[in-house]
Amino acid sequence: MKNKRNIYCEYAFWEAFFEMEEQVLRDRSKRKLWDDFYDFLTDNHIFFNIDTNHVKESTPGGQNLMMLRQAKGGAGIKFIPETFPKLEEISDDDDDILNSVFLTMAETSECKSLSRGLGMIIFNLSMVFSAEHVYIDNGVSFDKSNGHNWTYLWDLKDKYPGIDCCNSLILADRYLLHDVNESAIDANLRPIFEALLPQYMDNGIFFTICIIAENKGRPVGEKYKKIDNLIREIRPELDFSLNIYRSKGIHDRSIITNNVILISGAGFDVIGLDEQPLKFTTTSLNFPFLQKDKNDKYLVWINNVLKEQEKCCAYESNYWGDEDKRHHLLDYYYEEPVGPSTTFSLGSEFSELLSALIG
Repeated sequence: MKNKRNIYCEYAFWEAFFEMEEQVLRDRSKRKLWDDFYDFLTDNHIFFNIDTNHVKESTPGGQNLMMLRQAKGGAGIKFIPETFPKLEEISDDDDDILNSVFLTMAETSECKSLSRGLGMIIFNLSMVFSAEHVYIDNGVSFDKSNGHNWTYLWDLKDKYPGIDCCNSLILADRYLLHDVNESAIDANLRPIFEALLPQYMDNGIFFTICIIAENKGRPVGEKYKKIDNLIREIRPELDFSLNIYRSKGIHDRSIITNNVILISGAGFDVIGLDEQPLKFTTTSLNFPFLQKDKNDKYLVWINNVLKEQEKCCAYESNYWGDEDKRHHLLDYYYEEPVGPSTTFSLGSEFSELLSALIG
């Protein structure tokens, strides 16, 4: 399974980042952010928009690149000037690109506009030092005394990158579709979707959503229509596809996008119609890969969802919605199973007979 994020980096960004190192040494808060982002760069795959012969080994950027190539034996570092993606040309079919990060020297307004329409994290240099929230856990606890509910997520939508910077979403909660949780859709999914779903996508990109849950009570088709109508109500300009997979194989509860993971210990039906918590829970919200100690949990979750999705292959029996099950995030991480190769021996007598007939 893929365990690295692809980073498409304009070489001018790389040079500028390492030229700042001496400057940030004097500022402890900036130094921490610089170090965190350096870890992100060195732990993942990097694609540059230049040829190797344009790397100047005398510059800080060139020196660090040469050291990194030597440490990695060249693995995970590629120079692709001819095929370096153009952000304005990324389309709905480009799952590899839609699950990557771009580093550019473009203006902040351009980065935000492109990021919003593509659902990808796009950083320029100043954003590295303004995005403090991507390096920490943004979770809170819910209980009746502190009054927290899912609207706390809205503040994280207003930061950059916001938690609505995404192009795909997975919601796994075994108990969400039980009839006893009828209020969960309005009291919980509405504010969660308000926080996590972008207003629209550009370039003909469909936002892909899947829900993994056990069903009890009324038919799944009715619940599908209710969730579909909710999304259309709050995001009238968003082109999206929605799938529901009936499964009880996943017990913990999480929401995963291509850029964040949100975990709720007590699930996503914890808020009542009065917007107060029905039960105590703690949440955790992280940007994986930018917090490398969160990568394993994120990848394990995706792998578990892929296994459950694979079991659901009977349309309108154990899955509903888009019949072809397209999903930008799951399709990117899915790998065809490799089975044992099978060889057949014809036997000596049959081989001799076949040779005689051919000959």
